Amino acid sequence: MNDTLREPTTRAVGAEMMVASFLGLIINFYMMSYFSKLEKSGFYILCLSKTFSNCMSLCIYLFYAGPVNLFYTQIGPCLLDAYMNQILGYGLLLQGPATQFIITINRFYVICFSPVNIPAYSNHVTVAAIAVSWAANGWFGTLIGLPTDCLISFGFEHLDCIWYSDCGDIVGYYQIMIIFILAIANNSMNVIVAIKLFCTAKSLMKMSSGAAKNRRKLSIRFFIQSVVQDWICALDYSNSYFAMSKFCEEIYCIVFMTMGFDVLVYGLDGLVMYLFNRNVEQKSERNSRPKVSDGPTLT
Repeated sequence: MNDTLREPTTRAVGAEMMVASFLGLIINFYMMSYFSKLEKSGFYILCLSKTFSNCMSLCIYLFYAGPVNLFYTQIGPCLLDAYMNQILGYGLLLQGPATQFIITINRFYVICFSPVNIPAYSNHVTVAAIAVSWAANGWFGTLIGLPTDCLISFGFEHLDCIWYSDCGDIVGYYQIMIIFILAIANNSMNVIVAIKLFCTAKSLMKMSSGAAKNRRKLSIRFFIQSVVQDWICALDYSNSYFAMSKFCEEIYCIVFMTMGFDVLVYGLDGLVMYLFNRNVEQKSERNSRPKVSDGPTLT
């Protein structure tokens, strides 16, 4: 990209960040409110956590990264810039795949083991897993206990706030390893779940129970939702890799291709959750209806 395009490109991507993050926040705030009114199953608790982490990421884009680029100026001290990038690019970037991993485990357990009775403590286990992931990724986002030199700034060229160090490189290396391990585990379980769904499809179709058929449809829908969300994340990481290694040499070009696309991912993730869950009845609506027996039920 030509140097004469540096400032207008930076301002343009800043404007795009603010518009995309604002629209993404509307979707994710709506879904957060929606999930909070549903029955608190493990899956919906995880979706609630996912929308919350999406909203946090979008707030950083809307109130910091977007304005810094749109107005082509520095906001606050360089330490603020470093913490904003650390929270967005390390802590929250890990929280998304971590929550997706727990969702995949949830689907894997329900579909592959088909428990007749879900243990009463299952939701407590889900909440504990989410709490552990938030605590671990909260540390990645703040690096409490390590010197501030370990923080890595956004690296915007028009700011004098470019922090890099060997300590930061080590933190980044461990982050990549964690994402790589989560990706392998996620896709391995998704393949097993897909095989299980295919093998049991014929037997479930022969069942006359309406509950059994509904369970099959629900399992397939949630599985497809999980896979789509996984691949949105994979597409984001692939875009970042090719932008930095193949297409861009200048920092402003990297920002344009990586952050300009990354800000869209959180809105797309919320949109996927809306499309796959918009027809789920809320507790108040379900409880107000008279209960009609539909034959034997399966948990």
